[in-house]
Amino acid sequence: MVIKNSEHTPDSILLYSIGVSGQLDDDFTAAFCPPGTHLESDGECTILAGIRADQSGILGLLRQLHNLGCAIRWMRTLPDKEY
Repeated sequence: MVIKNSEHTPDSILLYSIGVSGQLDDDFTAAFCPPGTHLESDGECTILAGIRADQSGILGLLRQLHNLGCAIRWMRTLPDKEY
């Protein structure tokens, strides 16, 4: 089954936020995240916020998190106006 969505394509740049268990630092964001990505904490997890990426970029970042042993707790897209 193919779902067609005329709003977004795999090349569309979207704004993402990802919550992971454990701690990340600024060295991780500098090495693996697009410019403008910043770290936050909600007490339960570290949040990578302000990630602007297309589908390929976000998959690469998720792979890096997985390879480092980070447990991804959630991921969401955000409206541009939030950041």
